[in-house]
Amino acid sequence: MSRIDDATALGRAPVVPGLKAARWAVSTIFLLNGAGIGVWAAHVPLVQARAGIDTGMLGFLLLTIAGGAVSAMPLSGWLSGRWGTRAVVIGSGLLFALTSAVLMNVAGIVPLFLAAYVFGAGNGVLDVAMNANASEVEAARGIPTMSSFHGFFSLGGLIGAGLGGLLIGAGLGDGRGALMVSAVIAVVVVLCARRLLAVPPAPHAGPHASHFALPRGPALFLGLL
Repeated sequence: MSRIDDATALGRAPVVPGLKAARWAVSTIFLLNGAGIGVWAAHVPLVQARAGIDTGMLGFLLLTIAGGAVSAMPLSGWLSGRWGTRAVVIGSGLLFALTSAVLMNVAGIVPLFLAAYVFGAGNGVLDVAMNANASEVEAARGIPTMSSFHGFFSLGGLIGAGLGGLLIGAGLGDGRGALMVSAVIAVVVVLCARRLLAVPPAPHAGPHASHFALPRGPALFLGLL
């Protein structure tokens, strides 16, 4: 077992080196995720106008993002079981940054919908992985902390929406502003990488745990919401 598991079995919070840094690192990931989504939300009308789609088609575009997220979320758990949540947070965080830039710069209906699906998938994997990593930090601290992580996500959404509006007002709504934001997100994800808490995958995550299931029933309904 890991040190976290050993300490949990003894009923006390484990002593984990770099735990404070790990908490702030995953908090930053939540902030970046919220900010990226906020910037995207501010650019939605411009993306719609650039693509020349009506509100009905825009609804399908947003549904495509949601579909990408729901379909990829089970994959996040499978990947985390193989390589740990830190590796998945880093990889999906970089994918999120890249695809958000593509989504706000791509031209053409088909490329736009493909970018929307991959953007949603990257965000879905990141969502699950960063929450799992945050749960590991919370367990290591022995103190309820999850609400603070979600608070950082909400704060990031506010910052991102405001920043998106400022970029558009400055004449950078043609995609250049989105590229700059995505570059910043990618750089900060890399800077946070070494500080994220690394918990080794569970020993039982072997061949018998290699499968994953798509959500069904109530889980699928909640995911679509």
